[in-house]
Amino acid sequence: MDKVSLSKLANDYRNAGKIEESIKAFKEYIAVCEKEGDIRGEASGWHMAAIALSLGITSEKDPYFADALTYIEKAVLLYKGDRVMQAVLLRDKGILYTRAGKYVEANDFYIQSIGKFIDIGNYDQEAISHDKLGLLFLIEGQLDEAEREIRIALELLSNTAAWFYKGTAYLDLARVFCKKKSYAYVLKFANKSLQVFLMHYADEPHPRRLAEIYMLMQIANTELANTYLSKLDTVARGVVEQDIQALQK
Repeated sequence: MDKVSLSKLANDYRNAGKIEESIKAFKEYIAVCEKEGDIRGEASGWHMAAIALSLGITSEKDPYFADALTYIEKAVLLYKGDRVMQAVLLRDKGILYTRAGKYVEANDFYIQSIGKFIDIGNYDQEAISHDKLGLLFLIEGQLDEAEREIRIALELLSNTAAWFYKGTAYLDLARVFCKKKSYAYVLKFANKSLQVFLMHYADEPHPRRLAEIYMLMQIANTELANTYLSKLDTVARGVVEQDIQALQK
């Protein structure tokens, strides 16, 4: 199988939550890249394999955690000299430590990545790191700090076309206001997120995001949430409803 097909297969498995199958496909992809001398492809493979493993991490004792850190370090070595990817990998270490419940270390990695992106002048990536830091604060129950970081992310994204990140940040801000029980703001930012995903990703609707939006709307206003769901076309509604059921388990 060629690199493109292996990469797609690995990502499809990851998106379906089939972690072991995803890692197997990523390692086959990496082997092809190594044989062809494609260093960046190899680096990307280890990076994406670490992200796939992160989906299964539940604590620092989880074997996926140690393996994911090993994969990240392989990517760090292969991306030597690439300042943007080095900063991205710092952030992704933060994600791994967040999932492992090691919040102090996660905070440190997010802060480091923000500093690197400021030095580089990459506002989109800086915004993503602020958003991830905001989600960490949300997990810790520091709601004002969470709101601050996600608003910083949205401000950084205000003049860019990074619609996926913008839609995600709106959704994350709605999550914060849900914890604050400020339901008018939940509806406001959930709707902003919804408009981004429906307007800019009509051909790729991101059903998991739409399902999360629905669940937040349902908490704030059940009638409005059901109206939103009924307006989706039959295929999209079916996929979203499947993800809603998965999220509710």
